[in-house]
Order: sequence, then C-alpha cells, then structure tokens
Amino acid sequence: MQTHRTLIWPCRLLALLLIGCAHAPPSIPAPSKLTGQPSWLPIGPEVYQERDVAQAEREVLTVRTQPRWFIGLGRRVTKDEFYEYLSRRSNEFSVQEQPDGKYSLPDPPPYPKTFDDLPVLNRGVRLSLGVGSGDDAGKLRLQIGLESATEAVSREVEHRWTNALPFLFAFYVDGAAVSRTLAGWGKDGGMESWQPLVGAGGSRAWNVQVDATSLRQLLPDARPHEVAVVAVFANSQHEPYDPDAAQMLPLARSTTALAPLIVRSEPVRFRWDGAAWQSGNAPPASGAVR
Repeated sequence: MQTHRTLIWPCRLLALLLIGCAHAPPSIPAPSKLTGQPSWLPIGPEVYQERDVAQAEREVLTVRTQPRWFIGLGRRVTKDEFYEYLSRRSNEFSVQEQPDGKYSLPDPPPYPKTFDDLPVLNRGVRLSLGVGSGDDAGKLRLQIGLESATEAVSREVEHRWTNALPFLFAFYVDGAAVSRTLAGWGKDGGMESWQPLVGAGGSRAWNVQVDATSLRQLLPDARPHEVAVVAVFANSQHEPYDPDAAQMLPLARSTTALAPLIVRSEPVRFRWDGAAWQSGNAPPASGAVR
C-alpha cells in the first residue's frame, strides 16, 4: 500500500501540470531578425499653419498606413534639362519658371531597400527613439531625440500642409517588414519655408503619445507578436509615395541654401502579448540581432 501511494501523487502532479500547460497563454515570439523592404509610415496629421504643430504634438496621434517618403530640396538645372525632364513625365501639371529665371528639379533622398541603407550619423546629426508606456493602456509613448554636434538643423514646413512630425516610421512584425499600398490622395498646399529645430551643438526631444489601437492595425491577428520600429528624419517634408511608380515624385521644390539631410534611429522593439502592449526596450547593441 505504501508503494501505491508513493506512485499515485507524482502521476496526479504530472496531470495537473499538463492541464495547466494546456491553458497557458501563447508565448510571445523571441526577437527576430528584421528583414524585407518596409513602407515608411507617418504618425500624426498635417496641420494648416506651422504654429499648429505644437498643439498637434500634444494630441494622441495615430499611425497612418499611407506609404510616404521625403520630397527633397531641389537642385538647380538648365532650362534644357528642365524641359527634357518634363518631356519624360507627361502627367505633370502647373509648370512655372522660377522668379529669378532659374530652374530646379526634385532631388529626393533615395528610397531605401532596407533601413540599413540609411545612415545613423550624418554630418554630426543623430536620431534616437524609445517606446514607453502612455498615460493609460490605450496609449504608447514615443520618445524621439534629435541632436546635432556641429550644425544647425531646420525642417521644411508648408502653408496649409505641414507634417505634424518631421519623421517617418518603418515597422516590423515578428521580423517581417510591414508594407502597405498607396491609394489615391490629394492636397491643398502652399508656399514652403523653414523652421529651426536644433542649434549647432544642441538637441531637441519629442515626447508624443500614440493611439495603441492604430498599432494593432499593423498586426495580422490578435495573437502575441513582437514589433520593431525604426524612425527616420529628413529636413524636407514627406508626402505619399509609391516606390514602384516614379510619377509619384513631386515636380520640384524651391532651391535653398540648405543641404539635404537624412538620418535614422536604431530599431526599438516592443510587444503585443495578446491582451496589451508591453512597451519599450533599448535599441540593440552593436552586433545584436537586427
């Protein structure tokens, strides 16, 4: 009898463990290598006046699944080069000569195949990104930092159509790039100008809240997933863009004395556990899985 009691309790214990495992929530995937060409998505709206940007930054912003890229600052060309360019782009409209009799063509930053095509340091400028908890479970917080060691940094703004945030974001779900297709769009813009962001040797921080529901639309289902995000800054505005359709490039921007600048953050990972977002870990160290 003693032998029988000694054997039965381990069996009952094993049965309880198996039952508990059967009802355990699914595990969150381990960190994945980041692969594929992502769509670069905006967070937040466009505002009518540049002075409205500060108020927009205080709102709860949403991830918008409209692929975008940066316009570029324009480059001076000859009149012949200008009209030769137009002859290859029959869908252009509203072409006007510059008031000074000079011509410019769009010169956007090359569209990246992977985020590693973008620099993490450019002319002494760095971009940092963190993800943290928002004010409640319905929000996550983005902590974005821009610093410049040697030169002042400005951003382009546009009357009636200024990007609330001068950044775009690439997302990865379980290591796979999130890609979206561009639908039709339109805008009622105006004259562009420049707004200082960071002085030489200075820095600026953005601390914005993002609607957690808008992040859920990036996931294929409600199961646990790992999400990674990379931010990119350029000193020109971003607009809807289809990387497979060259006609989506804008015609031109006024040429300025400012040189084009683009820089990205390191990836940051956070997780959806099947019920809530688990925010914020540090960017990977050099040599870590990316």
